[in-house]
Amino acid sequence: MMRNTCFLAASECGVAMVEILVSLLILSLGAMGLAGLQFYGLKFNHSSYERSQATTIAYALADKMRANQAQAAASAYALTRGSTPPSGTDCLANSCTPAQLAAYDLSTWFTQLQAALAGGSASVTCADSPCTLTSQQLISVFWPEPDLKGAAGAGSSAVLMASCAVAGAPSGTSCISIVFQP
Repeated sequence: MMRNTCFLAASECGVAMVEILVSLLILSLGAMGLAGLQFYGLKFNHSSYERSQATTIAYALADKMRANQAQAAASAYALTRGSTPPSGTDCLANSCTPAQLAAYDLSTWFTQLQAALAGGSASVTCADSPCTLTSQQLISVFWPEPDLKGAAGAGSSAVLMASCAVAGAPSGTSCISIVFQP
């Protein structure tokens, strides 16, 4: 025969075990919430890093265009989204004309863009036609921005963290654009 070892009233026996289980449930829900916050924090941190990289890269080309203003005005730095600039003469090892320097600048800059932003592309346009020394230039850098579930594209039900408002950019694309005058 089993002996009742509960020294409390019969209605209070086992209550401590239930309290412990409820406490563990609350603690585990809190831990899952903290893990979710950490996940989203890392996701947004990566998005911020990519935006910072894109901004730095865009300003790097703007500086190169300011150093070679005549070729910027001649649209030597023009680039349409989705195209790859031709490789130019290596101006570090060889003497180059301003036009060759523009081609080299654009080629090396685009290589840096591809290395920093996987799937990145860019466009460089002049606000005026024909472009002049006083014309404003627009540099836009595009990169794929995966949604919060990790899949890129419009077919996902998750809200995209950032999207590009530039016309013609596919869904799931982020961008940074700068306008400057060389």
